[in-house]
Amino acid sequence: MAKYKSTIRALKIIQNNDVYRARRFAELMWPDSPCWAKVYNTGNGATRGKGMWLAGGSFLRKLQYSGLISIHYLKFGWEISLTQKAKQMLKELR
Repeated sequence: MAKYKSTIRALKIIQNNDVYRARRFAELMWPDSPCWAKVYNTGNGATRGKGMWLAGGSFLRKLQYSGLISIHYLKFGWEISLTQKAKQMLKELR
């Protein structure tokens, strides 16, 4: 059930916000996560919260593979939209 709740929450976030990068999605999905404060040194300099960007991108890809969102890659970001399947799922919840 927890997976289903997070999927619905993610779909509502995408529906109601302008999500153009994995980081933006992660900021909206998990704003209070302690992982935002972790510092990662990847060899090209330290970055803060990189694990959250990766988690956001992974979650978006899972939604795409499930047929719930479509991602169109643009020059400066992504265009993420809900599919008919996702819109129907949200409509049934009302």
